[in-house]
Amino acid sequence: MKENTASKFWKILIVFSLLAGSSVPALAAPTVYSGYDIGAGSLAASPNATSAAAGFDAATSTSLIDFESALPAGVGISGGSTTNNSGCSGPLCGYNTTLGGSSFQLVPGGSSTFTFTNPIEAFGAYFTGWQIVSETLVYQNSSTVTLTMPPGNLASGGTVFFGFLDPGAQIISITYNALNDIVAVDDVRFGTASSVPEPISLVLMGLGLAGLAGFRRFRR
Repeated sequence: MKENTASKFWKILIVFSLLAGSSVPALAAPTVYSGYDIGAGSLAASPNATSAAAGFDAATSTSLIDFESALPAGVGISGGSTTNNSGCSGPLCGYNTTLGGSSFQLVPGGSSTFTFTNPIEAFGAYFTGWQIVSETLVYQNSSTVTLTMPPGNLASGGTVFFGFLDPGAQIISITYNALNDIVAVDDVRFGTASSVPEPISLVLMGLGLAGLAGFRRFRR
């Protein structure tokens, strides 16, 4: 009788696992990492931005564009220009955020598009000289995704870190819309999510452990 009950238990477990695996929902929205420090003209004065960057970095595996050397292979940028002079004060027009560096990408209004030969699923950067409301990042996944960035402060400017993670996305281009703002973009991260178990994997692992414990009890 015990053997028969154990057999039924394992059959139910297998059926449940198959059903769960066949009904894994797609992630509904990207995870956003955002921090804004009004009036900040350096990273030392930007605790919110640097904290958001740390959270993003911990959740991703990325490469860096610091504008101190040539772009990485397979990466292209249109719009804006690489410079070491924003033309006015850092909080209002932007500044370099690379330790020991001096250069950044200046976007004087308009937009800038990053393209990637190898699709990515994570992107983030420091945006400095932040003044205008409703600036956005736009990318293509199965549909067009528009992420609204934090509202700026016209009088004081400041520093923003803004990044997102969309596991499973196949992103080959991202467009930053600066509107009428003069913004410096620096220390751009791009890549993938860190390798962590997906929620359904954790569920199935738990079921397996529960099944093993149940089987041992049946045998005893």
